[in-house]
Amino acid sequence: MNLVRFQKTPSSEISKRELRRRNDKILKCSAIINGEECKRAGLLAAAAHNTSVSNLATLIKGNSISHKAAKSLKNDLPQSSYEESKMKSISTLYDGGIMSKRKYQKIVERERAEMKTLNSRAVPTHCIPKHLPYAKVMSAVKAVDRPCLLPCFDDDTPCYKYRLRDIVPHILPVYLDMGESNPSSLKWFGMPQTFQLAIGEDGAPLSQVRSMHTMLLSVLNFSESVSSPKHNHIIMAGECAENDVRLETYYKTLTEEIRDMSENGIVIGDKHFDIKVSLFPADQKFHAHLAGELSNAATYPSTYADLKKTDLSMDKHGILPGQFGRWKPWDFEHRLKVAAKVSEFKRQMPVRAKVTEFIAKQKSRQEFTPLVGDYVNSFLVEPLHVKNNAMCEYFQLLLGEGVNLSSAADLKHPWEIGTCIGKFLNEVKASIGRIGVKLKGIINQQSLVKGKRLELRFTGEDSYKLARSFPNLASILVQHTTDSSVLLRLHAIHELGIHLVNACAWMSAVTITEDTICKLEEASAIYFNIHKFYLDSVPLCVWTLGYVAPMHARIAFARFGCGLGCTQPTVGRQNSSMLRVL
Repeated sequence: MNLVRFQKTPSSEISKRELRRRNDKILKCSAIINGEECKRAGLLAAAAHNTSVSNLATLIKGNSISHKAAKSLKNDLPQSSYEESKMKSISTLYDGGIMSKRKYQKIVERERAEMKTLNSRAVPTHCIPKHLPYAKVMSAVKAVDRPCLLPCFDDDTPCYKYRLRDIVPHILPVYLDMGESNPSSLKWFGMPQTFQLAIGEDGAPLSQVRSMHTMLLSVLNFSESVSSPKHNHIIMAGECAENDVRLETYYKTLTEEIRDMSENGIVIGDKHFDIKVSLFPADQKFHAHLAGELSNAATYPSTYADLKKTDLSMDKHGILPGQFGRWKPWDFEHRLKVAAKVSEFKRQMPVRAKVTEFIAKQKSRQEFTPLVGDYVNSFLVEPLHVKNNAMCEYFQLLLGEGVNLSSAADLKHPWEIGTCIGKFLNEVKASIGRIGVKLKGIINQQSLVKGKRLELRFTGEDSYKLARSFPNLASILVQHTTDSSVLLRLHAIHELGIHLVNACAWMSAVTITEDTICKLEEASAIYFNIHKFYLDSVPLCVWTLGYVAPMHARIAFARFGCGLGCTQPTVGRQNSSMLRVL
């Protein structure tokens, strides 16, 4: 934009005609900057913001307005209030989860630099809300009226919780207001005045000696927002493991609070609402802990059905789309009976190996009474962890084929570009950055060996990147062999990747139809059968995606009219700054 420039001539020596011409050009420039409707207000705001009170008075034609009036004029211009700045700061702090102090301070510094640049260009910034310093915004957060925060433990371990009876009435009015402004977004699932809630869990390592554990609450009535971090509310967080024995008391107390709210409901304003906790989104490890079960290494490894481990290797049959009759969900009454038998057996034979053998003879994996009672029947698989585990297993297949196609000499220098394994690893580093860096660290400590798996853990971002790059990785392997049996296996792995990506996409969807579920069943069945008949291995994560995910997708669709995507609130993955906010 070319701004007009005038010669520095005293206004007393300029003709009225020239003054009008200059004023017209200045207004045109102001219209470009501030808009046609605000061109005069923009000029006035710029003059008031960048000029002292005495100079402002003299600039007014004829000096007919006194110094007092000029000062009043400047004070009457729109100013950003502290409340606006506070709301902006808190919104930034909580946007997408809880922001760390360092990241927030960087945002404040960047904003100050931008304001300084705007001021240098005579752009008024006094009406723009500014971010508060971190100390002030934290003071504002702590001053917010909210329920009482209680410690989970008697010791000094940083672990805190809210009572459901306190936090739920604090949250739900927000969703009622959202429903009034957009009625179509609020779904009652055929039960008017009933809020369906999900209580999710996840844990994440903080360091080599600590871990983070969180429990979050989300409202399923807004199913399309339930997987957003903006609509998941912390009800418990602490620096402890998810299977910490001290937390068992909290889980039992939480179950009692859920039952109490389900029986009595809550009153918001002058209306009564029923409460129903319908889902407990978590990975299978935590589901097994809440259900009082053995780990996934047990003879019966799945929390979701009576699958026996030998069925994965000895069963000669595949899966047909929509076939759900071969394995049955665990019966709650059977769980209680087995738990009672195990308790009695432990008093007679406290040897751990004998106890697990006894549980296997009961055709069960139940060791204790479920911590959440019959709410164990509400457990559905959570797509994020199923997808990450399946993607990690698929990557292990690709990496194993790359190692098998490489000579021992190539494996000693795996990053050389001219070799099969070198091309493969460098492509991984370019397309799946974090996994590439992780592999480099592992390979520096131990060499690649044929038939040996590496310890890898995929995140959601890693799974997304692998879904986009697996065709390139498979094509690199195909180029380095002419053996027909190896080529058949590699083409099967490539086809496996296609159906894996499709199955994960349909499984993670929130808005689905009957046709979507049929597509999920077909993709999951083909994915399972390729593993079974072409790769001769069916890990538990493959069986879970192939069999359990479609079955649970139908259950979720029948209950809520949406897919399993509504069962994956953004949980965990928070750092210790969460505890400062709590």
